[in-house]
Amino acid sequence: MITSVLALSLSLAPLSIETTKNLELPREGGRTISYSVTAPTTGGPYPVIIFSHGMYGSEEGNTPLAEAWAKDGFVVIRPTHADSMRYADEATRQNFRRGQANNTSNWRERPGEITYLIDNLTTIEKQLPKVAGKLDHQTIGVGGHSYGAWTTQMVAGMELSRGGMKLDLGDTRPKAFISLAPHGLTEGIAPESLAKMRGPMLMISGDNDHSPGRPESETAAFRSAAYKHSPSDGGRYFLWIKDAFHNFGGATGSGGASDQAMRALGHGGPASREIASAVRETSLHFWRATLKKDQAAQRWLDGKVIEKDGISTLSHK
Repeated sequence: MITSVLALSLSLAPLSIETTKNLELPREGGRTISYSVTAPTTGGPYPVIIFSHGMYGSEEGNTPLAEAWAKDGFVVIRPTHADSMRYADEATRQNFRRGQANNTSNWRERPGEITYLIDNLTTIEKQLPKVAGKLDHQTIGVGGHSYGAWTTQMVAGMELSRGGMKLDLGDTRPKAFISLAPHGLTEGIAPESLAKMRGPMLMISGDNDHSPGRPESETAAFRSAAYKHSPSDGGRYFLWIKDAFHNFGGATGSGGASDQAMRALGHGGPASREIASAVRETSLHFWRATLKKDQAAQRWLDGKVIEKDGISTLSHK
């Protein structure tokens, strides 16, 4: 069982946590960003993780991961991007129900919103006084799922070619990244684009990891390209999970509108304690090693290839 393999270094008692939703961060010249904060109720300061949801998701998404990370001593901030289902018109909702999920008009704004949140950590503490002093402004990680993985990779420095121009929307302040359902080679993203991503970075995918309506294009080769073309600098990890669907066993679930729609369309995949546990535990080791400089977690990542149970494999370069 994955759970027995992964239990090695997660022995600390979980911290008490609290989530505050629907906070609003005004942005001059842009839209107000709604976001949630999940944080330990005592102690700190803690490393900050900003996590970007997938297309049509919201700050309510990826709750199992956000809560697991916060219980381990991280403050997790989840923004709601403009493509969220909560802002969708009826035509967009109907397209989604037909499996025609494609709303990428805010591709430039997404990475910028992550940067804006980093710029305004002090403002966030003022808006939510109970987390004042709990945020380590110098120790930041960025992660994302699906379209949020694309967003994360852009923040990490993935270069995008559009209209004859090469765009770099990266931010050098985050110290580590998690790309859950990583984005591979497509129009505007070449191998050299992926090679520009900074690390450390953990990428996670699996056999059935494709977005709604895209089983032919989002293949194993597509999902593994980011790892394949990233530098071999000792900070790249790739977790491949046998039979994992795009919801990773429920690790990215929320109960929100987009989550319910995904299940109704049959795109989310079944719940799986083993798959969700693999994502949760491996990501915890990664954040511990990179943001907390936990040597035990680093040794686990460097020395453990999770393949003995036949369910998942952790690669490292």
